[in-house]
Amino acid sequence: MTDNLSIYYTNLIKRFDKLRKRENYIRLQYGILIFITILLITVTTVSLLEFLFNLSTTGRTVLFFSSIIISLIAFAFVVIRPLLFLMGYLKSQSNYNIALRIGNYYPEIRDRLLDALQLYENKNLLKDHYSTSLVDASFNDLYMQTENLDFNKIIDLTPLRKTAKRSIIIYGLFILFMLIFPSQFSGALYRIANFNKPFTTAPALSLYLEPGNTEVLRGENVPILIRASGRIPVSITFAFRQIGQVDYEYLNLTENESGTFKTEIPKIKSSTEYYAFTNQVESEKYLIKVIDRPLIRRLQLTITPPGYTRLPVQILDESNVDIPAYSGSRASFEIAASKNLSYTQLKFIDSTHLSLTTNRDQAKGTYTITKNTSYHIELKDEDKLTNIDPVEYNIRIIPDEYPSVEIIVPGKNLDLTEEKKLDLLIRLKDDFGFSQLKLAYRLAQSKYEKPSDEFTFITIPLADKNQNQIETWYPWDLSPLHLVPEDIVAYYVEVFDNDNVNGPKSSRSNIFIIRLPSLEEVFADISDIHEKSIESMQNLFEETKQFKKELEDLAREMRKNQNNIDWQQKKKAEEMLGRYNEMKRKVDDISRSFDEMVKKMDENKLVTQETMEKYLELQRLMDELKNPELQDALRKLQEMMKQMSLDQMKNATEQIQMTETQFRQNLERTIELLKRIHIELKIDELIKRTEELSTEQEMLKEATEKTNKADEKKRDELAKKQEDLEKKMKNLQDETASLQKKMEEFPTEMPLEQMNKTLEDMKNSQTDLKMKMASSNIQSGDMNSAQKSQSEAQKDLDQMKNNLEATKMALIDNQMRQIVNQMRKQLENIIELSKREESLKDATKGLDPNSQKFRENAQRQYEIMNDLTNIANELNEVAKKSFAISPEMGREIGNALKEMSDAMKSMESRNPNASSERQTRAMSSLNQIAIMMQSAISSMMQGGKGGLGMAGLMSRLQQMAGMQGSLNMATRQATGMGDGGGELLSAQQQAEYQRLAAQQGALQKSIEELAREAKEAGEYSRLLGDLDQIAKDMQEVQSDLQQGNVNPNTLQKQERIFSRLLESARSMRERDYEKRRRADPGKDVVRASPSEIDMNSQEGKNKLRQELLKALENKYTRDYEELIKKYFEQLEKEEIPQR
Repeated sequence: MTDNLSIYYTNLIKRFDKLRKRENYIRLQYGILIFITILLITVTTVSLLEFLFNLSTTGRTVLFFSSIIISLIAFAFVVIRPLLFLMGYLKSQSNYNIALRIGNYYPEIRDRLLDALQLYENKNLLKDHYSTSLVDASFNDLYMQTENLDFNKIIDLTPLRKTAKRSIIIYGLFILFMLIFPSQFSGALYRIANFNKPFTTAPALSLYLEPGNTEVLRGENVPILIRASGRIPVSITFAFRQIGQVDYEYLNLTENESGTFKTEIPKIKSSTEYYAFTNQVESEKYLIKVIDRPLIRRLQLTITPPGYTRLPVQILDESNVDIPAYSGSRASFEIAASKNLSYTQLKFIDSTHLSLTTNRDQAKGTYTITKNTSYHIELKDEDKLTNIDPVEYNIRIIPDEYPSVEIIVPGKNLDLTEEKKLDLLIRLKDDFGFSQLKLAYRLAQSKYEKPSDEFTFITIPLADKNQNQIETWYPWDLSPLHLVPEDIVAYYVEVFDNDNVNGPKSSRSNIFIIRLPSLEEVFADISDIHEKSIESMQNLFEETKQFKKELEDLAREMRKNQNNIDWQQKKKAEEMLGRYNEMKRKVDDISRSFDEMVKKMDENKLVTQETMEKYLELQRLMDELKNPELQDALRKLQEMMKQMSLDQMKNATEQIQMTETQFRQNLERTIELLKRIHIELKIDELIKRTEELSTEQEMLKEATEKTNKADEKKRDELAKKQEDLEKKMKNLQDETASLQKKMEEFPTEMPLEQMNKTLEDMKNSQTDLKMKMASSNIQSGDMNSAQKSQSEAQKDLDQMKNNLEATKMALIDNQMRQIVNQMRKQLENIIELSKREESLKDATKGLDPNSQKFRENAQRQYEIMNDLTNIANELNEVAKKSFAISPEMGREIGNALKEMSDAMKSMESRNPNASSERQTRAMSSLNQIAIMMQSAISSMMQGGKGGLGMAGLMSRLQQMAGMQGSLNMATRQATGMGDGGGELLSAQQQAEYQRLAAQQGALQKSIEELAREAKEAGEYSRLLGDLDQIAKDMQEVQSDLQQGNVNPNTLQKQERIFSRLLESARSMRERDYEKRRRADPGKDVVRASPSEIDMNSQEGKNKLRQELLKALENKYTRDYEELIKKYFEQLEKEEIPQR
């Protein structure tokens, strides 16, 4: 109980202390309000007294110190004293007084609180007279009763609130007084504050002008404010004049609502003096000094592009200083200002700035452009004035475009050839040039090696990197990659531009893949094309039969209705033209497919030289199938039908029938030749595959020898490879059996006995079983037995290859023997016909027009024509087996038949001279046929040696194209040897140009010789390229090189020469191969001289003809052959003198 009472007592005393502190704080607030009010009243009273009475120095001194004393007394009494009570320096009311006041405020307590407090504090002194327990109980009850009472309510806030309201009123009046009389109030206070200074008495009216003496910028509006103190007049006169002007200008001003006088000097141009006056008073005179801001009088901007762009310097003036420039360009500023400057800055939109070098009124500086931005030029003169509203200019970065690169050739995914070389034609484009070109490649797929995830790079040299567009060839040799069949390589090229400011930008081409196909895949593709080509041509041949039938029907109908060509016949002719166009399209498709096949065989070196030559000739034969003569004839027939010309329609129909027959015969010949050449291809394929199989078996045997039989993983790998060889061997046997069946289709031409022996030996050798045994031995670890089986298998393969090669030789020998025999037989027939035609010519010449011999001679001519037709049919059959029968032979036979037919017509009209002339021409054609046949026979007997041939011609063209390409590259490299600083050539360049000129001259002579040989061989017309023009261009290039005048035109000529050479070679799609020459040692030969030939007799001339044919068959040098041919031709022209 005692402890609780102690706590109650302490709490009660704390509440008294809070109440006492709050009351003192309120007193302090009250005192501050009273002090401020007294202070304002004092200041106002003193100012008012000074204003009204203009007191002297003594009076102002009395007022000043009186106000100070009053303020200090008031501050001490009403502010300091409550503050001392609050801080405890002065004793406040006692607890008993507070208790009494609380009792007086709360009637229910009255003086009980005071009594209880006194008893509790003095209970120890009164314990003899009072019970302490009763005292404690009484105090406890009273505490409980007062615990929830708010003692703060005893404080009377009414005086504070009233004083605050009065103070606000007084403050408001004071502010209003200051606003109404600002100058008077401030002037009075100023004079009282300076009580010891004497002041003159202000006049009754004073004028105050603003802004007084001041400086303004030219062109600004200057506001003038006039304040009047004292007796404010109704109006005031404002006077002003520009410096240098004599008279003032005057404005009459009236008071506005605010009690002031206002005006304005608009757009002030020069310094101006001004003042105001009334009839009573005049103000001071003031000066408005006009100053100028700095201005840009001249601005020149020089843009220097980055060096790699090779662009010229650009100069801009103030009319256009928006800057379009490449990143890294340097912008040089030259500024002339209207006055001396303290500094000049370029201020950018991103708050950065660049200070320019300033010298008096000039400023210069350089800024490197790196981004899009905007800027303005800030000038500050020596008076710290800046230019206002500067123009905002833009800097726009011209983008340096990314380079582009594409692979033009091959520009697609393809299979790699056996040479493992790929020629890339790469096209580069950029706006300023290039710094680097790279070829990237990686092994994407492999049967025996892990593919690479990363690309390997090869730097491709560029002759002139400063070109905007470059097309460059790069011969990529992939042999260092050691690719094996079915490996796939992914590649692309990447080009970098020459941006040395932000770093070179790069672009990549599309990614292409090249694949090394297996030999089986290549031959399978070729065989498939073969089969499809034969099938397509056989279907086409059947279409030509139907086409022939319809053509005959049309001709028959036209003969029946000679006087009336109806609409149906016209429609049928139109349909036939459409059908022919469709057949021609099919021929084009077959030809394209065949060309790709020949190209693939040539690139992969899949067949022998002899077989490839036949394929090249077959290509030429396919080109002849696309002869447009039949199409032209059908079109002419349509035109004749429109013109209703019966004779012309008849001739057109006959021409169509002849052309259609030739087309069909050529198609049939092509089919038959293709079948036979396919057999040769299959033999070459088997030889090639056998050779490859033998090589792989030998390599596998060597690997087996080096393998540790304890290495199980390696043994499994070798066994797997041996199993692959076994499968290839079985496929080889199947292909050989299939070839035998194909050969049985031509039993008289094919070496079936040799082929049967080859197939029988292949089966008996059981090579596949030996390979299987070797694989099993490798897996079991019996390496010695495995090597033995491998050696036996390899020997079998070598023997197979020999057998197949022997079969191939037998095939060639059989075909050549049969064809040569047939051609010799027909050659004899041709010679015989020539003799008969010559005899007939002699018998016809000089006949009397009325002679009965004309009928007999016409019958003889008819018989010769029939015999020649039979020979033509026989040669046509030979042509289905060999290319020895050339189209030129067919044309000469056609010419001979035409001349014989015309000779018959001349004999019917009894014209001996015309008949004899036609017969002479027919005999000449027969002799030409004989010469061509004898030449073909000789060529076949000597393996095709001695003639130029289209294959040889195109081969030489390709070689020359390669030489020209190398020469072109060397010329471009030579142009870069100089220092690039002048027109003079370095000694190294001069020497190089002379060397290249010699090479170009040698190449020109080769081209001229080739053109001459082609013309003499009658094959010049097949060339699409103009060899004469090529030689002329070469001569011009040689001249440029000799003179050291190598320019872009020279390089373009070289590229044109290269392109024409390639086009000439490509146009014929034929290649020939270099023939090896064999030199035999010289021998002494003793022969008897031939007997003299009597040239005056027919027998002598016939004998000479036979000797000349034998001479041609012996294949003398070209010069001697030409002499023999000319001698032969001269013989034909000579006439036998009549006896």
